[in-house]
Amino acid sequence: MHPISVFTLAAAFGSTTLLAACTGNPPGQASLVPSSFASEGLAAHSKGRANPLVVCEQARRLRARMANGRLAKSAGSPYLYVADSCEPAIDVLQSKTYYEVGSITNGVSNPGGIFADAKGNLYVFNAVNGGLGSGNVTEYAPDNWSEPIFTYNADTYDATAVTVDAHGNVYEGVYGNLSGSINEYYQQQNVAASCSIGSLTASGLAVDGQNDVFAELPNSNGSAFELVEYVGGLNTCGQTVLPLPSADMDGGTIALDKNGNLLIANGPTVEVVDAPGYSTVNAAIGTGFGCANNVTLNKANTLAFVTDICNDTVTVVNYPSGTNATVLGTGNGIFDPVAAVEHPNAVY
Repeated sequence: MHPISVFTLAAAFGSTTLLAACTGNPPGQASLVPSSFASEGLAAHSKGRANPLVVCEQARRLRARMANGRLAKSAGSPYLYVADSCEPAIDVLQSKTYYEVGSITNGVSNPGGIFADAKGNLYVFNAVNGGLGSGNVTEYAPDNWSEPIFTYNADTYDATAVTVDAHGNVYEGVYGNLSGSINEYYQQQNVAASCSIGSLTASGLAVDGQNDVFAELPNSNGSAFELVEYVGGLNTCGQTVLPLPSADMDGGTIALDKNGNLLIANGPTVEVVDAPGYSTVNAAIGTGFGCANNVTLNKANTLAFVTDICNDTVTVVNYPSGTNATVLGTGNGIFDPVAAVEHPNAVY
């Protein structure tokens, strides 16, 4: 099994060794980039295979040169948002064609994960960047990419995961000062209700239609991962450890489909674990992953989006059949993806 947890935990602790030299657009600048810009001579960036400074600088210059205020967007339109840590930015691609139409940079510092709620609002968790205790979750309206409409950072040191429930409540994984927690915020209220997870870090969070909260955490001694459930939500912080073997988890993210089945990003595979027992992997979807670190589903549950942080790609997978539909990379304006989600999303 590929040791994906090294990358995941590095992001969770705010390490930006590989990406410290990456630069992006000036804050708030939107941009237009054609899918053919790879032919302009931009080298593909992958962990350990290219210079992120050169690639990100070239991408930034091209974006700045082509930005002309013609950002093709309208409220409710289908988009694929891709968190790109190299720029850093949220790349905005048209769904189906996956042609890049713009990017979100204002409020994006060190993105590690994204989620779109039932209304199409986009949430970005930014890990510590530029100073201790600077992690947060920024929220963007579906028809306004110029700046965040709200920032959640109360009781946040280093953000490690984000998801949203059917009521718009925001859940955030937090780590800092050797203490981890899961925070819950009411929509656009920067006051956190928190459940401690000891010295652990939540690498994946998901909430179902009954407000059951699922989290993937390291076990108590940090030697492996475990899947836990907060039945009915975080009200009592009562936690149940689910029976899925630790070998089926490697520090990636988790997602829920409409039937309550869990998808788990697990290194070279993305596994499907059926409800309600969550004890056995029943299927694997997609192929060709080096380090599948992030998985999300579209609203119809017909496509899964798997981010591979070793190959710097986003694979679009037919769901539930599991066959690859297409693989997105530099030709689509993506250089160092860490997460992808389609808008509108919200499978609950």
